[in-house]
Amino acid sequence: MTEPTSPRGDDTSGADRVEALFADLAAEEQGRTAHERMGELGDLVAGEFADHGLAHRLAGAVGAPVEVHVARTWFDGIIDAVGQQWVLLRGRVPGAPRALVNLARVDHLRMRRVAHGSDAVISRLSIRSPLRRFGEGRRECRVFCGSDGQVLEGMVDAVGADYLQIRRGAAVDLVPLHALAAVQDLTPGDSV
Repeated sequence: MTEPTSPRGDDTSGADRVEALFADLAAEEQGRTAHERMGELGDLVAGEFADHGLAHRLAGAVGAPVEVHVARTWFDGIIDAVGQQWVLLRGRVPGAPRALVNLARVDHLRMRRVAHGSDAVISRLSIRSPLRRFGEGRRECRVFCGSDGQVLEGMVDAVGADYLQIRRGAAVDLVPLHALAAVQDLTPGDSV
C-alpha cells in the first residue's frame, strides 16, 4: 500500500503546512505593522514641518551656504544670523559683502541642510536692529526694494518705525520697510 502524498506532490505533512500558513500570516502582519509605523513617521515628519516657519529652517542652517532669490537678484552667502523677519548673509569668500534680506520679500531659497533650528538660535530683534548696524558704520550700501528689483545706493542714514532712510549726497530716499527686499554692504573690509 502506498502512503498518501500532498496534492503538490511533496512530502509536506499537514502540521508543516499549518505551521507555514501561520508563519506567512505572521509575516504579513509584521509587514502591515511596519507600513503603519512608516505612515505614522511620515505624519510626525509632516507635523514637525508644519510647526516651524522659514526662520526656523534657516536657523537650522546657520554657518551653511544658501542662495536667496529676492527682488530679481540672487544673494549667495553663508547664513550668519537669523531673525523672524530677516537673514544676514556673509560672503563665501573673505571680503565679500554682507547682505541683509527681508524674509517677507524672498521669492525662494536654495540650500542643502534640512534641519530646523531652535527658537534660541532665532534673534528676537526686528529687521530694524541689523539695519541700524549698517547705519552706525556709515557704510555704502545697495538697497533693493519692491518686487521689480529697484536698486538704490547710498548710506543708511536713519531707521524709522516703518521706513529706512538712504542718504545719497544731499538727497534722501525713504523706503517703507514692507517694500525693503535686501541691503547689501558695499564698503570694502570688515562688514557689519
